[in-house]
Amino acid sequence: MDLIVFFPVGELRRFLERSSKKREQLDRALGTDDWRTALRSAKDAPKLIPFFRGRMEKKFGYKAENSYSAPIRNTKNVVMYHLVFLSKHTRGASMWESVTRKAPSGKRRLF
Repeated sequence: MDLIVFFPVGELRRFLERSSKKREQLDRALGTDDWRTALRSAKDAPKLIPFFRGRMEKKFGYKAENSYSAPIRNTKNVVMYHLVFLSKHTRGASMWESVTRKAPSGKRRLF
C-alpha cells in the first residue's frame, strides 16, 4: 500500500517551541526520541521529514528511494506542510512522479 502523509512542518515548529511535554508527544508519535539530535531549534522542523521516512523504512519497509516530499506553500510562499509520499514499490514512485510532473504550461498537475 502506498501512503500520502500530511506532515505539518508549520505546526511542528510551533509545537516544538511550546514545552517539553509536546516533545514527549512527538517521541510517542515517531516511536523514538532519536529525532531530538537532528533538531537544534524549532526552525529545523523540516529535518523531521527524512527522519520520518527513515523510520517508515525501518519499521514498515517503505523504501527511501521510493519516497518523496512535496512542500505546500501559502500565498506568502511560506511552507505550511508537506505531503510525504511513501511506497514499497518502484511503480508507486513512478505514479507519484507522473502526477506531480509539471505540465507544458509550467504548472504542476497535482500541486
